[in-house]
Amino acid sequence: STGMFLWGKVSEGTGEQVSDRIRYEAGVFITPGCIFGKNGSQYIRISLCAKPEILKAAAERISAVLYATA
Repeated sequence: STGMFLWGKVSEGTGEQVSDRIRYEAGVFITPGCIFGKNGSQYIRISLCAKPEILKAAAERISAVLYATA
């Protein structure tokens, strides 16, 4: 079977840094693009192979981390 994935370019830092921050602060695993080769270092890959309610909850947790005000 084939997967559905969303690739995103990282505007600050590396895909690995963004992936780690999301994993540790939001509890959501996002694949850093670097595991697919050097050209992927500025990207992250998000799997869309989950139920919509799971994706929505993950998006809310990620937003809370990335857009939190100090």
